[in-house]
Amino acid sequence: MKKLLILLLAVALLAPAALAEDDPAAGFVGGWQDPVYGRARLSIMPGEGEALRVKLVWGDSANSEGVWRMDAAYDAGADALVYTGGSMTLVTYGEDGGVSSEDVRWDDAEGRFTLSDGKLLWADSREDRAAEFAFEPLEKLVPGADEIRERYLQAVADWAPGTAGSSLRLAALCADVLGFADEYRLWDSDEAAVRQSLLDAWLMLDESSMRRFDEDLGEVEALMDMAFEDYDQVAGQFDDAGAPAMAWLARDEEARLSWAALARYTHTMGDED
Repeated sequence: MKKLLILLLAVALLAPAALAEDDPAAGFVGGWQDPVYGRARLSIMPGEGEALRVKLVWGDSANSEGVWRMDAAYDAGADALVYTGGSMTLVTYGEDGGVSSEDVRWDDAEGRFTLSDGKLLWADSREDRAAEFAFEPLEKLVPGADEIRERYLQAVADWAPGTAGSSLRLAALCADVLGFADEYRLWDSDEAAVRQSLLDAWLMLDESSMRRFDEDLGEVEALMDMAFEDYDQVAGQFDDAGAPAMAWLARDEEARLSWAALARYTHTMGDED
C-alpha cells in the first residue's frame, strides 16, 4: 500500500490549492446550473495563483455544445469575478462520442460574474444571452460504494498487465476512470461523503484485489499523466482502444481536477482528518 500512497500523493500535488474559506472569491467556486433552459452548466474552479478557471457548457443539440472559457480574478471594488480574453467554442461530436470539430467563435470577450441572493449572474461583451442566466448551485454528487468499487477499484485491480491486449485495456481503463471522476464532478464533491463511500468500497475488495490495485495503479497514473501533459503522444493508443472521448477529457481542467481529487481521497483513505 505504501507504493500506492506515494503515487497518489504525486498526482494530488498537481491540483491547484483550494481557496481559504474566508477568501471572498470562495463563494463563487463550485458548480452552477441554469434552472430556466436546463441545458447550461457552469464551473468555477481554482486556478494558478489568484486566478479562477471558468467553464460554461451549453448543449445546443444532441451532438454539439457551446463551451465558454475564461480566466477570472476577484475584483474587491466590484465584488465580482472579472475577466478578459474569454472564448467561446462550438464543439461537435461524432457517432463514436469523440470530438469531430471545434470551431472557435471568439476569444476576446470581457465580462464579470456577480452573486445576488444566492444566484450567480453573468454579463459578457460578446454573448447577448448572458443576462438571461441566473445560475443556481449544483447539487454535489456522491457515488455509492458499489459504483466506486465496480468502476474504479475493481476495474483497476482487474486490468491484468502483461497479457495480450493489456496496453489497449489500460487506455480504455484510464478513459473510464477519468470519465467516472468527471461524471461525479469529484473536484466539487461532498468530500466527507465521498471519502466514506471510497472507504466502504475498499473494504468490499478481497485481499487479492487490494494487492492488484496497489500494483496496477502506478501504470494507470503514468498513462494518465502522459495524456495530461501531451495527449498527441498517446492519442493512437486511446483511439485503438476505442476511447476517443479521452481526447476531450484529458484536456479538460474540470476532469483533471476531478481525477486529482479522486487520487487525493484514495491517498488519505481512512484518515480521520
